[in-house]
Amino acid sequence: MMRFVPLTPGLLALMPVAEHLKGAASMMSSPEAAAMACQPGLGLALLDGGRIVGAAGILPFWQGRALCWFLPGLWMERRHYARALHRCRQQLRALAAEGYRRLECSVVVGHAEGLHWAQRLGFKSEGRMRAYGPDGGDHWLMAWIAADEEQA
Repeated sequence: MMRFVPLTPGLLALMPVAEHLKGAASMMSSPEAAAMACQPGLGLALLDGGRIVGAAGILPFWQGRALCWFLPGLWMERRHYARALHRCRQQLRALAAEGYRRLECSVVVGHAEGLHWAQRLGFKSEGRMRAYGPDGGDHWLMAWIAADEEQA
């Protein structure tokens, strides 16, 4: 049975990820980042049976702006993505209702699945960030603007 639960540092540490996501996963599992990501209401884990298959959340910058993040685990399957996509869309609408005007995420350049995922959520590319990733790799800056969603 799939279900969403509040994210905890212990859950995040139990989720194996693909090789190309290990840098991001290690950043998120550092004590400082885990403490921020696991604050009440800011992070969710998707469980299927006893396994964590994905995690997502926001890190607020200031009033109305936050960084969104999503880490799929090695066990994440197509059916999990559909459920996570639906829940993330609900969360985006809820964040807009709470006063968030701008949500951002970054996608590794060349990671077509990640780019597709962000675009399906309504994020639009704002440009390439050179030497941005933990490994020095380039990322796309993606943004979701609440006003754009209201006009759609």
